[in-house]
Parts: sequence; C-alpha cells; structure tokens
Amino acid sequence: MTVTENALVPALGTQRRGLAPILWEDADVPQPPYILSSDGSVREGQTVHAGELPALHDLEGIDLTFVRIDHQARLQFGKTEIVIETPFELTVEGAVRLLDPGQRANLGPLLALYPATLTAASVDPDLTLRLSFDGAAAIAVPQHPHYESWHIVGPDSRLIVCPPAGNGTLSVWR
Repeated sequence: MTVTENALVPALGTQRRGLAPILWEDADVPQPPYILSSDGSVREGQTVHAGELPALHDLEGIDLTFVRIDHQARLQFGKTEIVIETPFELTVEGAVRLLDPGQRANLGPLLALYPATLTAASVDPDLTLRLSFDGAAAIAVPQHPHYESWHIVGPDSRLIVCPPAGNGTLSVWR
C-alpha cells in the first residue's frame, strides 16, 4: 500500500504545494486548552487569569494525606492532588530552601512536612502557587519559562494547570 500526498495531514501553519497554509482557526480542532483522550474524546478547558480563578478555599484545613516522589513532587490532600514539576521554595520556620523534584535525594525537607494541615492555598498574579501549612511551613512554586510548573487535580474533575510562561493565564478544566 502506498501513501499518497493527499493522505498526509500537514501540520498547522505549513505550506502545502500550491495551497495556502492551514491556519489554527480554520482547522477542525477545538481551541486550546483541550485534552484529547486515547478514545478520541475531547475535554475542552478554558484559560483564566489568576484573579479570575475560583478560590482554592476548599483545600484549606485539609490534612496532607501523603507525599509521593517520582520525577515530580506530589502532595495529596484528601481527594485533591497538587503536583509540583519544577524547582520550588520550601520555607520552614524562616529557613528558605530551593528544592527540585528532579533531584530526589534533596527532597527530605519536603517529606518532613508530613503530617501537616494546609492552612492556605492561593495563586499570585504571576501564577506562583502558594501553599501554607500549620507549623510555620510554606511552599512557593513559580511559573517556569519552559515547562508546566504545577497542577492541581481534583476534587472530582477539576484540573488547574500552570503552563509555561507566556500569556499569564492558567488552563482550567472543571
């Protein structure tokens, strides 16, 4: 079986022989942000500025259920998981430490948070995620210029993603 040129799907914005480029707004795809599942279903989200984000008060007062470390640092609070994917600051009793989930051997101070209770969760206008815990501990996860730095999964179908630096908006699915 041979593949003809007509069977190939050119990338968006590329020039096809003798034809105008395919533009995003002309393509038969949803506008970003969206999640395309393996079964072909599409879950459309929206972009919001930090000030438009619904408050994260539903996380306040919830105990840290567990901490999981792989190539990310994952903090579980009941039915909600906060995933940290890039370097962040951990402050404990005034001492600030720069930690990186990619350097697992140095994450001991993060593990020492357990058990703790989340007392406040917020997102700054610059998209820094701030978490405060009882016992004078806090985490600050700034937006990264090249990678998704953090996301919140749950409860239920809520997903909030801090995309790489750019337009100052979060990607949100409810």
